[in-house]
Amino acid sequence: MEETSQGLSKEQSEIMARLDKALQEFKGKQVLINTSNDIITNQLYRNLDYKLFQNCEKETLLDFQDEDSEENPIICIKSDDIHHITINHSADEHYVEAIKIELKKEFNIRLELQR
Repeated sequence: MEETSQGLSKEQSEIMARLDKALQEFKGKQVLINTSNDIITNQLYRNLDYKLFQNCEKETLLDFQDEDSEENPIICIKSDDIHHITINHSADEHYVEAIKIELKKEFNIRLELQR
């Protein structure tokens, strides 16, 4: 995360740091991903992986993939397109249950931990 935060504003860096911390709890676990339209609906990622990186245009990107399946689509978004994130914790706040990422283009991605 340290490397990617150089090109981001302070606010974007804080958002990405919160998101990165929440996503660490989902890494390697079964996660159900939905989007606000029919591009991806109830897609189960059995071994979720994600990465934050910069492309050649120095844009910070975030992508999600399933380490166990090449059939599940890789979702890649620009950090600049993130409008808001919502992190839902369990009732006892010991773990993250769901993450909702709202993009500026009225497109939402919801990741839900499967237990």
